[in-house]
Amino acid sequence: FFFNSLHAGATQNHIHFQAVYHNHKSPLPIEAAPTRRYQGYELLDGYPATGLVFAAAENWQRVMTPIGHLQQAGIPFNLLLLGQRIYLLTRKRDGEVVEEFKKGRLATMELAGKFITGDPKDYASLSKKTIENALGHATLSREELEGEINTW
Repeated sequence: FFFNSLHAGATQNHIHFQAVYHNHKSPLPIEAAPTRRYQGYELLDGYPATGLVFAAAENWQRVMTPIGHLQQAGIPFNLLLLGQRIYLLTRKRDGEVVEEFKKGRLATMELAGKFITGDPKDYASLSKKTIENALGHATLSREELEGEINTW
């Protein structure tokens, strides 16, 4: 299950949720990302995209509170339920299309580490560095995310 807000991969201004079958035998890169505690939240750490991580069994109000703050601040986000974790990925307002992938939007699946492209030139140019740069350009910096959390 995943959700893209406006300016975070959504192509229409209405609520729509998406689902993808994922074989957990080969985890997505985000699933292996370590986390660290900050102001009572678990944050992705050592992963090129920024975001908060919650246990799937956690009280939904704990997840909805940060979403409300992001919406109030006009910060786009992606929401991903994967296995036993919920990822709330925080986006830059102008980070939907980035220099590294000018022909497409970066949405939830790309932020989770699964890139899909129909362009052979884009595919040929993919590298770990290109992907890390793209995710960094699409999401808030660590400092920006911490600054937002400090206002909650």
